[in-house]
Amino acid sequence: MIIPAAGLGTRVGSPAAKELLQHPYYSMSFMEKALERVDRAGASALVISRDDKKVLNDWLMEREVPHIQIKKTPEWVQTIWASRDYWGKKNLLLLPDTEFSPEHVMSEIFSDLDTYQVSFGVFSVENLSLWGGVKREGEDIYIAEKLANAESGLAWGLIGFQGESGESFWKNYLIAQSSKNWVKITQTVSMHRLEKFEDLTRG
Repeated sequence: MIIPAAGLGTRVGSPAAKELLQHPYYSMSFMEKALERVDRAGASALVISRDDKKVLNDWLMEREVPHIQIKKTPEWVQTIWASRDYWGKKNLLLLPDTEFSPEHVMSEIFSDLDTYQVSFGVFSVENLSLWGGVKREGEDIYIAEKLANAESGLAWGLIGFQGESGESFWKNYLIAQSSKNWVKITQTVSMHRLEKFEDLTRG
């Protein structure tokens, strides 16, 4: 599982490592909870950190958590793109500062990646200008990242993707991010409904 942790944490006051802040629902940090989920799923973790996040990097090294260090990127999508040399055959993007249910969706997404190239865990929102979105129109699938115009629809909370088709998918996601519009993707896609999804550092 890929855990992005290279952000600046500006929404929570730019701490040395927002991922090590106390989780509001559990007696552990955001990162500890994310790693616990990875372990329960029987998967391996790859944390993407930034080379100047010494507090987090030291924490990861002390616990022998697999991680890479990259240069500062403009947004989280570029962070994922920078990790492409480390993608496996099947990958799942797990945002550490989020809460979702049911957790067994992670296993279902991994299972789907035997057949589908991309698998989403999705939930309904009223304003896709605040979220990453995905929609199906007939046989076509479109993705968006914080649409320029507000509309309701499905946002994603989890993304699974096959490594061999990942570059094509994330190139389209970069286009969606810069255009603030819907972008058609060519990958085969499955979707799973999340009962709950929260961005815990959105504010």
